[in-house]
Amino acid sequence: MSSKSEWAVVGCKDGIVFVKDFDGARSVTNDAENVIRTVRETYGRAARVVYEDTEQEWWEILWLTGPEPGDWYIGFERWHGFTWDKIKNAERYN
Repeated sequence: MSSKSEWAVVGCKDGIVFVKDFDGARSVTNDAENVIRTVRETYGRAARVVYEDTEQEWWEILWLTGPEPGDWYIGFERWHGFTWDKIKNAERYN
């Protein structure tokens, strides 16, 4: 049994890399650290990762920093599309 998830990049737009989970032995959700590291090795550290899970729902994998320097953790947030993303980010910076 593989310890890594089965997935593929299905698109890239505006710095967001879109990934599809193929429902292997391990899900993208459960292998998020490996997925985000692999994507960032190819697309750069600023790349955001959005994936379609096995139930056809879209989620963003968030690379979040902790309170200590060099401390980080993985989070998840539902992805509602580019329009919602622009509204959410505009509110964040106002």
